[in-house]
Amino acid sequence: MPTLITIFLWLRVFAAGIIRTCKNHPAEHGINFSVVVANHVHSNAEMKAVFLDRPRRGGAKKDVQNSRVQGGGNALFPRFRRANSAARLMRPQTPPPLKICILAGGLSQRMGRDKSRLRLGPRTMLGQIRATAKRLDLPVCIIRRDAVPRCGPLGGIYTALKSSSADAVMFLACDMPLVSEALLRVVRHRFARQGGSLFVRSEGRPGFPFVLRREALVTVARQIAAKRFSLHELARALRAKAFSAPANQRAQLRNVNTPGEWARVVKKWGQGVKRGT
Repeated sequence: MPTLITIFLWLRVFAAGIIRTCKNHPAEHGINFSVVVANHVHSNAEMKAVFLDRPRRGGAKKDVQNSRVQGGGNALFPRFRRANSAARLMRPQTPPPLKICILAGGLSQRMGRDKSRLRLGPRTMLGQIRATAKRLDLPVCIIRRDAVPRCGPLGGIYTALKSSSADAVMFLACDMPLVSEALLRVVRHRFARQGGSLFVRSEGRPGFPFVLRREALVTVARQIAAKRFSLHELARALRAKAFSAPANQRAQLRNVNTPGEWARVVKKWGQGVKRGT
């Protein structure tokens, strides 16, 4: 007879715990019963203390009440609750829909030195464009070494798309330090509205900044294999859309390849063509 009473009490404890767990975690329907049984089998004294309201030695009733208050009523399954919380934290994070990559892997042959390190105000040219990109609150990375060398910007584009987990990548050039936050926001807005590959048109041809989806990697690889390295040919192969920057922002699209171009950019910078002006 005592054995039957013990089994009956144990079954009541087990059933009540399952009900409490389901009430406290309505979205969590899968329960590992082996974990519950292994971790939460109480002694006969504990079961009587819970259902017969008799405090066991060591203050079991007080402990159960405290755990109910602190744990949202799930007194019988504290380890199970903690395990579920840890599992939620360990779930894989959703990749960002858009990230920014700055291409800085060029050889700077016409400049005669590493142009990304040229100083413009308090920052280097690369540091300036990176500071501007970060204002969009998007992940920013710098491609310093191309996976496929000596194929122009396509080597950096291939490297970025190959290593990216984002749905799409906005590409910036390290030698265009006058590009403003306002222009980058226009590019992001147009891409969000159109969805496909998008280039900013400069002097009648597609160029930086531009946005490519990760699926464009296959086309980029084909262009490299065919030794077609220009952005114009890539845009045509992707059937990409292009738009012209507003008239007051077109000066921002100047890039720096030679000492003469660098001198003109420094002059523009001193005249206030920077950071959205």
